[in-house]
Amino acid sequence: MVLAVENLFIHGPSSSGPVAVVESLTLALPAATTLALVGESGCGKTITALSIMGLLPPGFFITSGSVKLGGEELTFLSKTELRQRRGKSMAMIFQEPMTALNPVMTVGRQITEVLLTHRVCPPSQARDKAIALLGQVGLKEPEKRFSSYPHEFSGGMRQRVMCVMAICANPQLIIADEPTTALDATVQAQILELLRELQSQSGAAILLITHNLLAASILADRLTVLYAGSVMETGPTAAVLNSPAHPYTRGLLGSQPRLRLGRDALCGIPPTLAAISGQVPPPGRRPLGCAFFSRCPQALKDCRDNRPHPVSKGPEHQAACFR
Repeated sequence: MVLAVENLFIHGPSSSGPVAVVESLTLALPAATTLALVGESGCGKTITALSIMGLLPPGFFITSGSVKLGGEELTFLSKTELRQRRGKSMAMIFQEPMTALNPVMTVGRQITEVLLTHRVCPPSQARDKAIALLGQVGLKEPEKRFSSYPHEFSGGMRQRVMCVMAICANPQLIIADEPTTALDATVQAQILELLRELQSQSGAAILLITHNLLAASILADRLTVLYAGSVMETGPTAAVLNSPAHPYTRGLLGSQPRLRLGRDALCGIPPTLAAISGQVPPPGRRPLGCAFFSRCPQALKDCRDNRPHPVSKGPEHQAACFR
């Protein structure tokens, strides 16, 4: 198992003291597979990714649980030890390609810095290796791009550079945090296909952080639905999307735009989207029972005071719901 997260609790700051941001999270990710972590903004997806990388912001900390990468416990490592593993054993494609790159360093220098830090190749070969990687991800004129600055790249090109920096040391785990954010539909498809190709070549495990269920359906083998820091449903992607067992999962699917043909489309009438009423409760204000209780159209009395445990809904498919 490349990544094994067990019963993870993460706390963060609030006006009344530390509060739980992520609760009892368990994930398992084998090699050469992709797990998509989906949910609305504020559900704890990015904080989970940052905790795995050892990059939690000030005031956030892991209070209990286990995070293992290739069998090695990460929560016990020092900052220096984590720094040695970032980029080499695990890497992250950050959410904002427009701001994730250093604007005053050439793209080539930023890539070679990773190569040399983790001793992927000798200094005399770093330039050629970086240029080859830029060509591998589909950038035209890679020799020219090597000496260019980030502001000379489009959003999609910058995201490809981020992919290069993530794969150049052949990590076991790649975390892709909203890798298609702020990109047009054509470029989004290209980035997803690129990630698929890179995975097939390297055998890396990918943790995809997204709120885009279409992206998850294209790339992910398994799907975990996170809400207010807790897992609502998890299972094979096809099973979760075709037979959603939790009301929150069904709400997410109902709020996704779909291509519809027929009389309504011909008349120019847009399809109706079923929005989920209300908002994700912030940490410290979550219900005692099911976190989705206040927004659930099928809530029972038990949901208010008791937290449901995961129940099997099929092979490797579970949902935390009394119904």
